[in-house]
Amino acid sequence: MVSTQNNLKLKPLAWNEFLSWAKKNWKQGQHFSLIAPTGSGKTTFAAHLISTRNYVIALDPKGGDTTLAQLGWERVKTWPLPWHLKSKISNHEPVRLIVGFRPKKMADLEKLRLLQKRTLEGVFSQGGWTLYVDEAQILSDPRLMAVRAPLEELMIAARDRKVSVVSSTQAPKWASRALWEQATYVAVSTTRDREIIRKLADVLGQDKAQLEGIVTRLPRFHWVVATNNPFNPLILVKPPKLAGNVVK
Repeated sequence: MVSTQNNLKLKPLAWNEFLSWAKKNWKQGQHFSLIAPTGSGKTTFAAHLISTRNYVIALDPKGGDTTLAQLGWERVKTWPLPWHLKSKISNHEPVRLIVGFRPKKMADLEKLRLLQKRTLEGVFSQGGWTLYVDEAQILSDPRLMAVRAPLEELMIAARDRKVSVVSSTQAPKWASRALWEQATYVAVSTTRDREIIRKLADVLGQDKAQLEGIVTRLPRFHWVVATNNPFNPLILVKPPKLAGNVVK
């Protein structure tokens, strides 16, 4: 355990130790928000994290994310799910999916938007899923996917339905406030954006100056994970690169 100025605790963990910690502490129905600039490894972090769960849907609003593709999971392009996947769920077999497709023409963009919307609604209706929302600002921006309402409903009300949402975004101001205000855990990589730091400090109940001193000095690809309990230590981790299917 490392003490920073004013006794803010920073607890370094090896990645395997962190995943063990997450399996123990991250309960189904709790949300995880990742906030970091482009190129910080948000999708890599999320891919390792969601692979600890048995029933996972990774939304791909960009339609062909290469990092998600490294997971080796089945990609589906329709909702409701095909019958063979429903059968696996009925048999209590693990199901991990990527939802989305690469648009080839302008009309495909609307089809992709509707697929993301229907999946959000379906996940809420069914319950029990862990949902990864990649580049969440794409979904919530009215100029892009414009599906903020079902996303916020999922964040706010889905805990009772045992749905966990893992979201990634470049900055809180670019996405729905519910993504980070409703999150039990928030992970942030290095940033000097004081607006991000201020909002995180408010949500997490942490001292802004101390938090700024930590996240502005993080080495590349390192993350600080905080809970919504200000008495818990901050966790320092570095996810490894993806290498094929990360599920052991």
